[in-house]
Amino acid sequence: MTTPRNGMRAASTIERFTAWAMCPRCKSVDCHSIRPPKPALDPDDVAEWEADHVTMHGWNGFIRHIPPKPLDESVFEVIRICKCGKEWGQA
Repeated sequence: MTTPRNGMRAASTIERFTAWAMCPRCKSVDCHSIRPPKPALDPDDVAEWEADHVTMHGWNGFIRHIPPKPLDESVFEVIRICKCGKEWGQA
């Protein structure tokens, strides 16, 4: 299973909602807090987000700017929040 840089799981690996869940980061099994997912992003928001979240990689004297892709939280029913700060989506 791959995990995007922002820590959320990819939409193809959506975890089914359960009352108790294990945090993917600290492995704590708890009835974690939840919040509603953010609405889908429009293209202007994505471009603005990518401009603010650029990763720079240096290799052999060259610098490459790699903007990560923002996660579309609208594919989830809820976003779980662990005490360690990790957030992940469930359907």
